Amino acid sequence: MNIFKILLSVPLLFVALTTIIGSVDMILYPSGVLLSLHPQLLANSPFSNFLLPGLISLVFIGGSSLMALLLIRDKSIYALPAALFSGIAIVICASCVVLIFKDVSWVAVVYWVAGLQIVLSALYIQMKYDSFSVHAH
Repeated sequence: MNIFKILLSVPLLFVALTTIIGSVDMILYPSGVLLSLHPQLLANSPFSNFLLPGLISLVFIGGSSLMALLLIRDKSIYALPAALFSGIAIVICASCVVLIFKDVSWVAVVYWVAGLQIVLSALYIQMKYDSFSVHAH
């Protein structure tokens, strides 16, 4: 695996693992108690508990990151588009969290940077090899 695939895979793995674990916790404990999330965090949001944010996060962030990783592993022609989708979804989600909660937390910054690295790495690989394939590069 070359350095570009590593630069793409590491943040995808980080986001997939942390998001899936955190999302499952929010789904199992919608009050946020397990993650020490105070219900007051949701005061400026359309959510009454953390169940729906957990489901959205699990499917769109954790799921897309995991799918992109699996496609990279399988050297699928869909790996880079999936990674690009995942990175954009991560950046949008982190931005929405900041806008809804009116607070820039270090967690949002970490995910925003990871999402940006995924997007830039996927685009760089695509430009370097002039294709969205991860075959034998």
